Amino acid sequence: MQRDRSQAPALGWLFPCFAAIVGWGWSATSVAAPPEDDGFSFEDGSDDEESPPPADEGGDELIIAPVDAPVDAPDTTEPPDDDEWEDEWEDDGELSEDSGFSFEDISEDQEALDAELKSGEVQAKGTVGTVSGVVRNAKREPLAGVYVRAQGTKYVARTGVDGAYTLQLPPGQYTLLVELDLYQSRELAAVDVVGGEVATQDAELVPMVGVLETFEVSDDLNLEAEGALQESRKQKTSVNDGIDATEMSKSGGGKASSVAVRIVGATIVDGRYLFVRGLGHRYGNTLLDGARVPSPEPEIRTVPLDVIPSGALSAIDVQKTFTPEVPGDFTGGSTQFVTRDAPDDPMITIGVTGGVNTNTSFAPMVTHAGHAGYDLFALGNLPRARPDSFPSDERVGRGGTNRDAAQVEADGKALDTRTRVMRGANAPANFGFKLSAGDSWNFSDTGGKFGILFAGGYKNEHQTNRELVRLFGLRDGVPDITSPRVDLDSLKTVYTTSYSGLLKLQLDANPNNRWALTGFYSREGQDETRDMYGEVRDVSPGEYLNYTRLRYVMRSIASVQLTGKHKIPRAANLEIDYFGSFAQARRDDPALREMLFRDDENVGDFVIDNGAGPTGSQLFLGLVDNNENAGLDLSLPFRQWKGLDAKFKLGAWVDAKQRSFSAPRYDFAYASGVPIPAGRDNPVNDETIGGGVSVGNGGTRPFILWDRTRAQDGYEAWSRNLAGYVSLDLPFVDWFKISGGARLESNVINVTPVDPFAAPDDKAFESSRLVDLDVLPAASMIFSPRLPEGGGDFNIRLTGTKTLARPEFRELAPFSFRDYVGGFNKQGFPGLTSTDVWNADLRFEWFPRRAEVVAISGFFKHFQDPIEEVIGAGSNPAASFANVDSAINGGVELEFRKALDFLAPKPAVKARKILRDLSIGANFAYIYSQVQLGPPCHLPGEMAMLDGSIPVEGCRVEYQVSTSRERPLQGQAPWIANAFLDYDNAEFGTNLRLMYNAVGPYIAQVSGLGLPDIYQEPVHLLDFTASQRLLAFKRNDWGDLRNQLLLSLEVENMLNTRLYRTQGDQLVYSTRDGISFTVGLTWKY
Repeated sequence: MQRDRSQAPALGWLFPCFAAIVGWGWSATSVAAPPEDDGFSFEDGSDDEESPPPADEGGDELIIAPVDAPVDAPDTTEPPDDDEWEDEWEDDGELSEDSGFSFEDISEDQEALDAELKSGEVQAKGTVGTVSGVVRNAKREPLAGVYVRAQGTKYVARTGVDGAYTLQLPPGQYTLLVELDLYQSRELAAVDVVGGEVATQDAELVPMVGVLETFEVSDDLNLEAEGALQESRKQKTSVNDGIDATEMSKSGGGKASSVAVRIVGATIVDGRYLFVRGLGHRYGNTLLDGARVPSPEPEIRTVPLDVIPSGALSAIDVQKTFTPEVPGDFTGGSTQFVTRDAPDDPMITIGVTGGVNTNTSFAPMVTHAGHAGYDLFALGNLPRARPDSFPSDERVGRGGTNRDAAQVEADGKALDTRTRVMRGANAPANFGFKLSAGDSWNFSDTGGKFGILFAGGYKNEHQTNRELVRLFGLRDGVPDITSPRVDLDSLKTVYTTSYSGLLKLQLDANPNNRWALTGFYSREGQDETRDMYGEVRDVSPGEYLNYTRLRYVMRSIASVQLTGKHKIPRAANLEIDYFGSFAQARRDDPALREMLFRDDENVGDFVIDNGAGPTGSQLFLGLVDNNENAGLDLSLPFRQWKGLDAKFKLGAWVDAKQRSFSAPRYDFAYASGVPIPAGRDNPVNDETIGGGVSVGNGGTRPFILWDRTRAQDGYEAWSRNLAGYVSLDLPFVDWFKISGGARLESNVINVTPVDPFAAPDDKAFESSRLVDLDVLPAASMIFSPRLPEGGGDFNIRLTGTKTLARPEFRELAPFSFRDYVGGFNKQGFPGLTSTDVWNADLRFEWFPRRAEVVAISGFFKHFQDPIEEVIGAGSNPAASFANVDSAINGGVELEFRKALDFLAPKPAVKARKILRDLSIGANFAYIYSQVQLGPPCHLPGEMAMLDGSIPVEGCRVEYQVSTSRERPLQGQAPWIANAFLDYDNAEFGTNLRLMYNAVGPYIAQVSGLGLPDIYQEPVHLLDFTASQRLLAFKRNDWGDLRNQLLLSLEVENMLNTRLYRTQGDQLVYSTRDGISFTVGLTWKY
């Protein structure tokens, strides 16, 4: 077909597509099934506008011919409601005038079709009564041509196309026999017929056993289509929310995190992590096409939303209630990334973005010498790596094995000791680009095809924050909330480069046998420079300090996954799905460099604060996770006793992980008597690093390298999870079904501290080992009462499940880490156990039309032995993890999304068209949670130091000082509110969206020793996105758009919200991220 290169007009071209699916008719000689010639014909009169319709051949005909209507002709049709075909037609049977097509109906009308079906009826005459009703199948679909006989008489009626019948009988009592080929007959006994009155008798027929045992097996919903995710939500037995590809594409830059606030009860933390129902990282998991996606963060289970290119995704589905086929280690939500299928036609999308931030762009930033070429491609961990000359099994520097002064000096010089913080440069603008492409090639007439899909992107961003950092503690053994022990002003700049790519190869042997091989890689480098000034009372009381930190963190995820999907029609449409995957997550945090200076009035400059101990500390954190995962699902569809579709499922799962973690650390001590140079311009350098020779022995170099790696700074860990499940989806009637099953999980977690310098005969550290065997039941009931015609769909879901929350490797390891000078040290605890969580959910949801919903949900969760952070006693703050007694979590969620055309009366057609493009939505979650820590404890035989303390074997006495024994769950917000206003005009390619997200206060850090807990105060965010199609060309007469050029704008944090934390009535942290503006240009073919 010749391509039309004119600019795309209004989108009335969609309507002819609908015409192709409405052609059906009834033969004059058969009513049980339509004949091969369906009685309709389509005539394309594009070549000859004068061609007459064909002669009548006894069947029904529908002729479609294009009309030359002016594009700008007035349109008097009312904008269509979904599933309301009559609204698509003009009064004279034509489509809207801008479509270029019209329907000329020369078929017989509905009455004629009914007359044909009812040709064999025998009705009583004279004094009669009437019996009427509708005959349907178990799916509540009307059955045509059904015989309704009065047993023992000659009287018979038949149903029409709408399943309705009318039977006139002499007065009396009758038994009605309802019959249709291939269906079981139905008797309606004791039907009383009264002269001149109408009795109603509806009936439902069930297929004969062994007959019609073919199943309606449809492919998985194409979640890329607008509204498909909502349709999927209707059909699922679990409580689900999510965002589809259409939503992501309307988010300006196509960012999933920008529209994730539309998910009910969703919170976006740090601009990238999705929390569901206010629950934190511990209570979620992440899957990619059913397989686990590991997190490169040692303490975070969830994966950033934007880690996978949005161009590769058809949807992000958030499952809020457990079902047996999904791993049971989530309570808030299971975030499931669903990749797109390879496109049927060639597809290319190229986009570029540029942006500025009011805090950062073209303003002074803090930075350091760095490694610009490496950092540009997120490879900055390579030049910062631990020197190759350092052996892995012995210490270096002073205290190393058989190392003389020259070797100690060489070890010190092998490190990159540049620590100077520079403030002169201005931050550049942010930029990025994205690319996606794909195509498919058919190789057989039976549906065989091979397809390929690629999507990737790159981002380069700077972010500068001014921060206020305070901590309160004890003064003379008494809680002091008036004078902070840490009081610092901070300027921090983070330079982030990231890129990711996904490649999917798809092979469809035929529609029933499909394979896909998916490879994915994501890499991010963050170069952080932090310059802090103030007082740290416990380090150098009364001194004005300057603390600097240079930190580079590389995070990467790589995975490869093979999936297969098969249907076997000869085996009752048995479905077999399986996958196998390998993934590796890495976090490389090399050469974390810290320096502490004090303002020396005598020198008139900052000098190294040698009174606080050694200087120039460097920490090398390295983490590698290898993950193997495989799963098998068998689904057997069948018809239950009333002919309704049911399904039995069973499956198996294996998941294994191995982690290697190391944390070598070094610092520089001082040679006896050698003067320490003043100033902050890289004081530790090749000219000042020596071998430890004192001034008395002629030494002139003050700094000596020491290896401070501790025996438990590294660990090796592994876990293994084996699982199997069974489930059943069983409808009882078309409006009620149950779904239930159970998952059996056998899980082992093993963590072993590693001393890299241990001698062969040294006693090995004891491993922490956690072994669980859990049965996780799930049951749900779904009520779907039928609403009046045009009323939409309605569901009531009642669900009860049991899930788990397991400790992370990091929480079981004794490794400790401090975030900044004077900050909290966090250390793991090997004695943690898993948390059992019992869940109950109730949801009422109404779907008036496509993309519209009104829902109210209630949920309740009981946690047994939840893992919470606890605070240690002592002047320096320390935190660890512990199982506390119990916790509860419950709440209510409200949601609505609605187009605004209902605001205009139906006669106001133009107003309704405009308002149909406008929609509003909001969701609100109120959540109550409470943790019971239980009474404090002390060791048997020792004195109780706290009121109410009880003796307990193995009590961790130092962690019994938490101030609040009853409190909300840490990280649990009591309320979450989201709202949006959306304008989407497909005709002109315009989309505008204003989004609001608010999160209530929650505990960010628990406290002890009588100090109040630290709260993150409420956060209110307002974002705006816009996109406009600048031009597009029609590929064909149907209006398929190609060569689209789109302009996008995204404004984030329009309120420039202050992020702050409080302890009691004192401010302990404050910053603002600034307002970000991003402009993008995208070309789509």
